[in-house]
Amino acid sequence: MQSQGFELSRPTILVVTVNASLGDPRSGHGELALDQELDQIGRELVLMAPHHDFELVWKHDVTVDELMTLLNKLKPIAVHFAGHGVAGGGGTAGRPYRDIHAAAGSRGGIVLLDDQRRPLVVPAEALAEMMASAAPSARLLLLNACHTEAQAGVLCTVVDAVITMNGAIRDRSEEHTSELQSHHD
Repeated sequence: MQSQGFELSRPTILVVTVNASLGDPRSGHGELALDQELDQIGRELVLMAPHHDFELVWKHDVTVDELMTLLNKLKPIAVHFAGHGVAGGGGTAGRPYRDIHAAAGSRGGIVLLDDQRRPLVVPAEALAEMMASAAPSARLLLLNACHTEAQAGVLCTVVDAVITMNGAIRDRSEEHTSELQSHHD
């Protein structure tokens, strides 16, 4: 069920994680429990195995170029992003949440890595272009990152359904302060 290779014959679910934080590491926006999330996904797929046969492929700390390569080679039916989301505009720092706030006037997005492996905010429009050009077979996009609901409208133009988070996610995974939002065309 789990694979790092590209020779796949079953429908593929691509899980992309980025644990990089923008700004001061003392801000409380540090390491996320992404390995635990990946383990949970694997367990759920095992339970579904008698009825559905998916290939689960994951990649940690992905650059924009690596994501494009994965989308092109794997042609996933679902993409699950887990990491940091950035709220557009500005916000209050110092809260015990795993979100990151952008500078005033900037757009929000998800955090991937640039070619020098530094955090880079990727706005919804750029992510939509990536999905449309490299993974037209994708039907579902799940953004498990803070403040991603605002990105759903743009992303629904390139996939059938988008699952996002409305607000911030507390650092402890069992204490979600946001609502899971499902969007579809």
